[in-house]
Amino acid sequence: MKKILDFLIVISFIFSLLFLSSEVYRYFYPYEYNYYYNLFINKIDETKISIKNKNEYYRDIDFLYVQNVDVMHPTNKQELINSLYTFINSGVEDFTFYCAKEYKDCTKEAKELIYDDENNVISKIYEFAHPYNDYNGISCGANSYTGQVTFHVDKKYTEEKIDLINKEVDKIYNKLVDPNDTDYNNIRKIHDYLANTIEYDKVKSDYIDGDSSVDSIYDSTSAYGALIEKKAICGGYTDAMFLFLEKMNIKSMRVSSKTHIWNAVYLDNKWYHLDVTWDDARYTSGRDFLRHDYFLIDTNTLLSLDKKSHSFYQDTYLELAQNTN
Repeated sequence: MKKILDFLIVISFIFSLLFLSSEVYRYFYPYEYNYYYNLFINKIDETKISIKNKNEYYRDIDFLYVQNVDVMHPTNKQELINSLYTFINSGVEDFTFYCAKEYKDCTKEAKELIYDDENNVISKIYEFAHPYNDYNGISCGANSYTGQVTFHVDKKYTEEKIDLINKEVDKIYNKLVDPNDTDYNNIRKIHDYLANTIEYDKVKSDYIDGDSSVDSIYDSTSAYGALIEKKAICGGYTDAMFLFLEKMNIKSMRVSSKTHIWNAVYLDNKWYHLDVTWDDARYTSGRDFLRHDYFLIDTNTLLSLDKKSHSFYQDTYLELAQNTN
């Protein structure tokens, strides 16, 4: 009987040591402990987490600044940025992935990208994606114990607006775009149409700039305002132009400075700037006429015309910065 009691005491002591050591380990290394616990209990293979249900507006295009990733399991900040871009680009509203355990600052930096990023990385990332995958708001939940990161977006464009916009784009496209003509000429026809039919929404511009407390009644920051309501500021002009370039299968992206946004177009193996807003002369002069000063120009020409509003982030839009070399 004594031997049995001694055996039970020894077993109890061993289990106590194991429990105590696991608690100590969890205290000093919470990420690794919960990481492996979570993977074991939930049978999650975090190295294989990818977005399967991408929508029709997903762009299978990589840029120098951001690239799509097949597996979302970041080991450094650039991979985290790529994962965020892939999420926005995919068009899904919610997605969860796990950071690599060696990337200790992953969950902290994921939150910073959304809530406290002095470099405004998040505001630049979406410009490489399709406008229909834009968001009004984006949130991030991150668990430092498990390395779990969850993103959620509130979409900017509703399905109803997308349907109306697409019908208008098809109508304009079928009327203006000639498949036997050059891309240059077809882009110019769309550029001219937008500049001639859209009215710059100064009420919205003044409200955003803080010069007025009265907001516009128009959805002028989007392609809906530009194409359906015929009222827009630079964001609306740019989104509308983007939709036509995408329909023409011409590679493009949106480019921003601190105060402005416009299109960049990849044509004949070179990148060019295209700013419909500034070519709609009513915006700059109040007079009703069309110009082509900002139509498919290189970076040197753009900055020679205007450096104040067009000083874009050259460390982000690297394809365009190369034109200065």
